[in-house]
Amino acid sequence: MRLVIVFLLSALLPLSLSHGRDPFAWLYGRQSQGNYFGSLQADTSGGACPDVCDCPPTFPVAMYCDGRGLTAMPSIPSRIKYLYLQNNAITAVPDSALINATSLVWLMMHHNQLTSDAIGKKAFLKLEGLERLYLQHNNLTSMPPNLPRSLRDLRINHNRIEKVTPADLEGMDNLTILYLNDNAVTDMSTSLKALKSLTLLDISGNKLTKVPEGLPEHLHQLYLESNSIESLPEGFLGGLTELQYVRMARNQLTDKGIPSNTFNVTGLVELDLSFNKLERIPIVSTTLQHLYLQANQIKEFSLGSFCSIVDVTNFSKLQTLRLDGNEIGRQDIPSESSLCLRQASTIEDPHVDDGDENTERGNWASKREYILSTIGYAVGLGNIWRFPYLAYKNGGGAFLIPYFVMLVVTGIPLFFLESAFGQFCSQGPINIWRAVPLLQGVGVAMVTVTLIVSIYYNVIIAYSLYYMFASFQSPLPWSSCFSWADSNCSTTPIVSCNVSGVVVANWTQENSTCPSSDVITVPVQSPSEQYWDRVALQRSSGLDETGPIVWHLALCLLLSSILVAGALIRGIKSSGKVVYFTATFPYVVIFILLIRGVTLEGARDGIEFYIGSQSNLTKLTEAQVWKDAATQTFYSLSIGWGGVMTLASYNNFHNNVFKDSFVVTLTNAGTSVFAGFAIFSILGHMAHIYKMPVGQVVKEGFGLAFIAYPDALSKLPISPLWSILFFFMLLTVGLDSQFAGIEVITTCLLDAFPNTFKSKRALLTVTTCAILYLLGLPCVSQAGIYWVTLIDQFVASWVLLVLALLEIIGVCYIYGGNRFIKDIEMMLGNKTSTFWLWWRACWFFISPCIIVVILVWSLMTFKPPTYGEVQFPVWGLALGWCMVVFILLWIPAIAVYKLMRAKGSPWKRLKSLCSPSEKWHPYLDVHRGDRYSEERCHRRKSHLNRPEVNVNVISGSWL
Repeated sequence: MRLVIVFLLSALLPLSLSHGRDPFAWLYGRQSQGNYFGSLQADTSGGACPDVCDCPPTFPVAMYCDGRGLTAMPSIPSRIKYLYLQNNAITAVPDSALINATSLVWLMMHHNQLTSDAIGKKAFLKLEGLERLYLQHNNLTSMPPNLPRSLRDLRINHNRIEKVTPADLEGMDNLTILYLNDNAVTDMSTSLKALKSLTLLDISGNKLTKVPEGLPEHLHQLYLESNSIESLPEGFLGGLTELQYVRMARNQLTDKGIPSNTFNVTGLVELDLSFNKLERIPIVSTTLQHLYLQANQIKEFSLGSFCSIVDVTNFSKLQTLRLDGNEIGRQDIPSESSLCLRQASTIEDPHVDDGDENTERGNWASKREYILSTIGYAVGLGNIWRFPYLAYKNGGGAFLIPYFVMLVVTGIPLFFLESAFGQFCSQGPINIWRAVPLLQGVGVAMVTVTLIVSIYYNVIIAYSLYYMFASFQSPLPWSSCFSWADSNCSTTPIVSCNVSGVVVANWTQENSTCPSSDVITVPVQSPSEQYWDRVALQRSSGLDETGPIVWHLALCLLLSSILVAGALIRGIKSSGKVVYFTATFPYVVIFILLIRGVTLEGARDGIEFYIGSQSNLTKLTEAQVWKDAATQTFYSLSIGWGGVMTLASYNNFHNNVFKDSFVVTLTNAGTSVFAGFAIFSILGHMAHIYKMPVGQVVKEGFGLAFIAYPDALSKLPISPLWSILFFFMLLTVGLDSQFAGIEVITTCLLDAFPNTFKSKRALLTVTTCAILYLLGLPCVSQAGIYWVTLIDQFVASWVLLVLALLEIIGVCYIYGGNRFIKDIEMMLGNKTSTFWLWWRACWFFISPCIIVVILVWSLMTFKPPTYGEVQFPVWGLALGWCMVVFILLWIPAIAVYKLMRAKGSPWKRLKSLCSPSEKWHPYLDVHRGDRYSEERCHRRKSHLNRPEVNVNVISGSWL
């Protein structure tokens, strides 16, 4: 009896020491708690604990070296059984690293930088008692050699392993858990036959085209999602009497590839066949409880798949059935199904979420819709009316050299950064800054910029609509000086004679010349220029003279708002369908105009001016050329607006955003170059008709789109057709960009108030468009063009450079470039350090330096904006600066507000706001993995370095 009392007292002693603190501190105590156990001495048997690690005196057989920045294996005392080395930068495990650690039971080395070549062939050979080995999130390309046969739990997921052979797992009779998911395995052959005790097998996220042969007979859980499996062998699950969970979502399974009764297996509890290509519901066992078939191509509901006979004792025990995202509706479910599926509490309607991965926010229906929407957003009016002019102005073809250099060092890296940032957390530009709460004002500023720019962008769409409607008449109304023109209107230059400095006459006699060699050209306006000013805009003399609303533009603005609202009525679900036309039609028109243009007389001269033999390589020595190239690259990709990250936030988590970034940016650049040929070929023809140099007819911006090019089109046969096509193209290009702008605004509201707006998306979209319409009415007054120019020059200019610079600082320097790269690898899989070398250089140094140079240059060379020769009044310029201040003021204002609301000392407040909030993580739990689960648990503890504790199973699963 005395011995029993002594034993109980010895067991209760650690608990008494931890009284008033964490009740499990005795189990996972650290040196940081040394003051709690000052009287206890560290156990140094078998060697001293390394200084960089913790060896708690209350748990002397454990050594904690996690998150210490280690690059090499530490020395390990022989007494250690539980070794924690995760979240370091260890690159190798040589043969000698564990030679003294023969007592190890658990070895945690996940989230390091291990490579297969750096793991010794005998590294694990002597660990005869090792039960748990965690190697996930490293850079392994093959299975480690000579793994201990004592292993029960092996986790080697999230690496780059391509092949698993039978020899790799030979003799592992005790292995019960094997995680091989998210690697690059193409074939497992008969590798699993020897694993007699295996109960959980996860090989999802690989490149398998067929299921492994000889699955262990004691398997309970089988996960094969996200592979490329097209068919299953006969008797696939035969003999697996203990199998309960089978998940094969996101494969290529078809009805032909699944033999009859494959899943009619007694004992199966859950079956996931979602995101495949099934057209029928497979036959399942009546004991099955959960069946997931969403996002297939199922066309009929067969009750025989669940019940062969229906009576009092024969019915399906199915509780959950998901059929959403298929080709049937609730009306296709037969009425007698209630007898067979009498226990089913959840049968999802096929059209509830369209088969989305993220059923709360929604996802793009297909990758094509995302690509087309993003291309439509990036390819804006600037690609058509600004790039060709810049190329001509800066050396023609020589300009392509700095343009593509800047695309590589700033455009693609920043576009990739924004896309990955948005896709990772599936949030809009405001909530995305949960990563760095101190800079949440940057997100608000982005939305404010988008809101203001959307006002005048809608007006430009209205201009395009007006001109398109005006083109439905012959001749075109700007083809000649009609009744609306004044005396300065002329279709040709007026040449006069100048005698003794006095203009004496217009010389029009045949075969005659001026009596003097002095010939002057009287300044005149073309019909297209006067039509733009006097008819379309009814332009006033300046910003001081507002004038009335131009009602034909107001009606076009209303139609533009209706078109945008209609396309976005269901968010990306409806706009994703519209962009199939609006994002591709411009290329058809550009191609048609190019073919027509190159057949015209004088077209060659125009193309030569644009990018031909008159290219001037000496321009490359001028800094202004490089500045123009960087600015055009930056603005044409819409970086800093919030639209790129918003569109990416609706991607599936594992979408290859890296590849998409290249597709979009290169398409955008190619469009700019391609459009230039179509523009300059026709301008060359116009110059030929006027007998003027091409340089005198080239304009940029509104002058190109609504004066010079319409004038050129009016000179072509069947000019109304070409004019309709051109302005319809401008309409579709403008609509695509406007779609993304409105989506930014509504997405932020939906993310902020999901319960309020989720069921009212249509109302939210219509209300947003209505408000923007009302705010845009001053821009269709007689002074409207001045307001448009003012907003464009002040808001959509260097303000975006400030936002992009803060974005880089926030993501790369405060949140952490390494952390961000790990986030990307969670989506795309592990990449080599060499792969990231270029992106690190761009994000950390090249891109921010270029942005700073452009920003400083822009401010130093700032000139007050004008419209033609019209100067803006002082109060107008002041208003422009007020818009700038209003946008940027959000950043310090929100930062100060958050600092005041935070707790602790000023330093602790600042530090907490520079760290990710608890809400920063992938949107769905299934994508958070061990990394974010651990981090989230750590933040809830006062000691961040403690291992996670499962209080329900103290003996075997605290980690």
